[in-house]
Amino acid sequence: MSETDLKKEVNRSATSRSTKETLSRRDFLLTQGTLAGLAALVVYPEEANATDAGFLDSLCAISKQLFGIHYVKCFGAKGDGKSLNDAYAIQDAIDAALDENGGIVYFSPGTYICTKTLRVGNNIQLIGAGRGTTRLQFTVTGNTPGIARKPKPEFTELLENLVIRDLSILGQDGSGGCGIELVSAVGACINNVYIDKFRTSSGVGCGVRILNSDQGNCWRNRFDHVDIANCDTGLLMDSVYSGHSCGYMTFTALTIHQERDCVVLKRSNDNGSIYNRFYGLTVQGTSSPGGNYLVIEGSGNLFSWPVFDGGNKESHHIWFRQGSFGLLPAGNRVIGGSFDMNRVKDDNVGGTGGFNTLDNGLTFRGGGEHPWQLNGVEVAPPLDQQHY
Repeated sequence: MSETDLKKEVNRSATSRSTKETLSRRDFLLTQGTLAGLAALVVYPEEANATDAGFLDSLCAISKQLFGIHYVKCFGAKGDGKSLNDAYAIQDAIDAALDENGGIVYFSPGTYICTKTLRVGNNIQLIGAGRGTTRLQFTVTGNTPGIARKPKPEFTELLENLVIRDLSILGQDGSGGCGIELVSAVGACINNVYIDKFRTSSGVGCGVRILNSDQGNCWRNRFDHVDIANCDTGLLMDSVYSGHSCGYMTFTALTIHQERDCVVLKRSNDNGSIYNRFYGLTVQGTSSPGGNYLVIEGSGNLFSWPVFDGGNKESHHIWFRQGSFGLLPAGNRVIGGSFDMNRVKDDNVGGTGGFNTLDNGLTFRGGGEHPWQLNGVEVAPPLDQQHY
């Protein structure tokens, strides 16, 4: 097809549109992907902007029909950091994808003001152009999540195969809210995401909140290269509904900065937060006296080479804490890493429910910060093992 024919084909499907839209060649390239982007480069030179109403209509049709992409600007989102209607346009894009049993909802670079929760369902992929360039700026308050599943009675099943990647999720510092809430989710993948400023004086803000429900377990979700900063709790996982659990999840290169409590694996029912794997967890300080780096109430969780740096000296680096349900944590293991052994606490006095261990074979049974017991004998860890 010649350049002239290709240009005619792109503009052929133009229909009446009440207002003009401006779409840069960069937006077009990012939306279409490699092959369509190459076609855009051929037809539309670097300095050109498509300002005719029909071009955006054609672009939206091509995005959807050929690539399965629901481009949020095709639904009216501006991404200019000013429009207060972006959340409604984004929700329209999500709902359109849900009508087709899921799909990609794409955000080009920009700041999208979100005045309400974005509600997702099965097989939805929220994809930005990079976490430094695509920003979802939420104005939610209190305990309200920024991104969450559709509520009852509209959605009464497990949330399956959600993808969120290559964007930033931002709150209003001091207003609370929660960046991402996963409830009874299975197979979710959160990748290359930055979450910031979900905190308030009452302490209810949260970067990521993971819960089960009467819909079922929250299992087998994956987080890769996620950074969380300036939230009351960085990552909160809690099995709040009896008979189900939160578990079998993988966290790789999770970094948390300056939270009141950084990672909390709670146990509010009989099952708890179980068999989760953390590889390369980095915690860079807690901002509040009495805040904790890592709180574990569940069982069977693995932490490989965690790094705890700075923070208030009153903070526990690791606290194996008895849950509100009354059961003790057990079978948790920390392999390698860097932390202060004198800032580790274990509520499992005497190992009545099983032991929590470090990779050097030291088993914590003391019920306090120190001394520890190894094979029933109290020991003080050697100086060269206080940070390892």
